[in-house]
Amino acid sequence: MHIPDSIGGHRISSIGDYAFARSSRLTSVEIPLGISKIGANPFAGCDSLDEITVSPDHEYLATIDGVLFSKADKRLVSYCPKVGAAAYSVPRGIKCIGQDAFDSCENLKIIELPDTISEIGDDAFHGCENLRTISLPDGLSAFGQNPFSGCHSLEEIMVSAEHPILSVVDGVLFDNVGNRLVVAFDLKKEAVEHYVVPDGIEVIDESAFAKLEMLKSISIPESVREIRDQAFCSCRGLTEVILPIGVREIGKQAFSGCQCLKLVALQEGLTMIGDMAFEGCVSLRGIELPEGMAYVGAKAFCDDANLAAISIPASVIEIGEDAFMGCEILKATVARDSYARQYCIYHDIAFDYFDSLDWLLE
Repeated sequence: MHIPDSIGGHRISSIGDYAFARSSRLTSVEIPLGISKIGANPFAGCDSLDEITVSPDHEYLATIDGVLFSKADKRLVSYCPKVGAAAYSVPRGIKCIGQDAFDSCENLKIIELPDTISEIGDDAFHGCENLRTISLPDGLSAFGQNPFSGCHSLEEIMVSAEHPILSVVDGVLFDNVGNRLVVAFDLKKEAVEHYVVPDGIEVIDESAFAKLEMLKSISIPESVREIRDQAFCSCRGLTEVILPIGVREIGKQAFSGCQCLKLVALQEGLTMIGDMAFEGCVSLRGIELPEGMAYVGAKAFCDDANLAAISIPASVIEIGEDAFMGCEILKATVARDSYARQYCIYHDIAFDYFDSLDWLLE
């Protein structure tokens, strides 16, 4: 594909974030001289892409061995997924690994970073399914949302004891500045069945425990405030989750596909359950949403075939599309004149009231 200099007489000067992302038929790209600005990997997930061409006269962009760089911020923008190499060394002098820069580069097993790297963007190595080992330099001062999401073969993240912002403890990577558990990369190899999140951690990052099928239970401390997207996605052995008071948000697909999950205890302080958060939790039979909750995402409990009971407080003001699709035996308990009551009526969900038995106490 040749990106034109102009369209309809209008000069093209920039390429936006993820502009051509997931274009599975894209095999090569030629970028014109007029491009002066380029966003987060425009070719993320283009799994057939094996060539990006830039003129050696380009003022703002460059390619080295087929890898696209932005000159101004010395940023690695895009590594072609189709390149067959098992190892790659980022050139010395590069300061930033951009967002999703190595997205879906499944052939890579080893990535070497120079000591000039100071920033790694969100999801930088997302979907590098065969990445085995990586060393993070001491010069890192900015570390994005789990750069290793979807790196399910990762066995080793090397971090020095003197690293200013990161540490590795028992096979888990932590961002010490953000009080964030980034990724539990080595628990699979050790076949850990129970894990205790250290006290002081405030964020469990995107895909932090995803696909750890042997994990049966998790202890989450009072300090945790946020559980991000897909944090425990497809932890098929997980049987119970007790969230502490203070967790405000459960991200999209946070517990999706946790097929053995039987007990979920939610506490006051929780305001939002993200889209598909508990989708496919087929062992879940009942759940009580806490007072103060406001939002239940689309397909939040979709295909929870054995979910028979849910309590929805009056504080809930929005329930997303198909939140309970496939929950054929569900009966909700709701407040009179509440949004949840109207939702149940509209979606033909059986319901009862919290105060339906109060007459027995009179």
